[in-house]
Formats: sequence, C-alpha cells, structure tokens
Amino acid sequence: MSTTIACKLDDGQWVYPTWHFTSARTVHPHLTTLWKTLRAAADPWTCAVWLRTAQSTLGDRNAVDWVTGGRSVEEPLALARPDVERWSM
Repeated sequence: MSTTIACKLDDGQWVYPTWHFTSARTVHPHLTTLWKTLRAAADPWTCAVWLRTAQSTLGDRNAVDWVTGGRSVEEPLALARPDVERWSM
C-alpha cells in the first residue's frame, strides 16, 4: 500500500493533497498510518474526505489538523477503526 496520499481524477490524473506533507517535504508519518488504516476498506476519495471532516471527539477538528498540530494519532485511529469495520461489511 502506498505511503503517499493520492486520489485519481476522472481524467486519470493523480492529485496529491498538500496537507499530508511536512515542511521538510516528507509525508507526515501519522497521516500515513491513518491513510493505511482507512484504505484497508475504502477508496482514496472517501479516505481523504474522512481525514478532512471535523470530528466532535477531536474538538471539532479534523484528523489532519489534529495530528499535524502535534497531537496523538491514537484518538483519530480510534475514531477510524469503527468506520473501517463498517465499510468492510
């Protein structure tokens, strides 16, 4: 599974969201962890939307802002797992 977050457009072109890169131009490792967890059960666009959707459990922040703000990846992972399980059915 890829460690780069990418979504394919209808014309076949791949897009790479800037929010998954660090200031050092590497992929944020916690976002890779979340991405791989979500991708186990969903398509790239569903995963990207999930990562950018505000979660009340995270103080109305999205998972991207949560982990890139220096918080633990465990909270968003705990939120992702039930969705992944539901999507897998």
